[in-house]
Amino acid sequence: MQLRGLIGGGLLLLLLTLLPSTALPQERGQGYLGIRPRPLTEAERKSLDLPTGGVFVAGIIKDGPAEKGGLQENDVLLQCNGKSLSSSEELQAVVKGIPPKSPAAFVLLRGKERKEIVCRLT
Repeated sequence: MQLRGLIGGGLLLLLLTLLPSTALPQERGQGYLGIRPRPLTEAERKSLDLPTGGVFVAGIIKDGPAEKGGLQENDVLLQCNGKSLSSSEELQAVVKGIPPKSPAAFVLLRGKERKEIVCRLT
């Protein structure tokens, strides 16, 4: 009886270790921006005269750091803290590496206008 309890408890511990965390990024010490990014299509890239790179902001989370910092839907993020962005995954990795409550400086295109905006991550 005692052996079964140990095996069951060990299995539960193993499963809990393997399951992905449901903690928010900021609870794990990672920055959070609050956007819904998507890759640029080839046609969008050509219309903006971008040979490569860029992440399209498809949506902004209400009251999130992006909205508070001035990012808008349809912005195209080109850089974050000086690092060029070529994919949503790259943006996610850069933002996760910035501690919560820290500033993140973005270079972006809004229409054809190049802008610089700083957002304080949560």
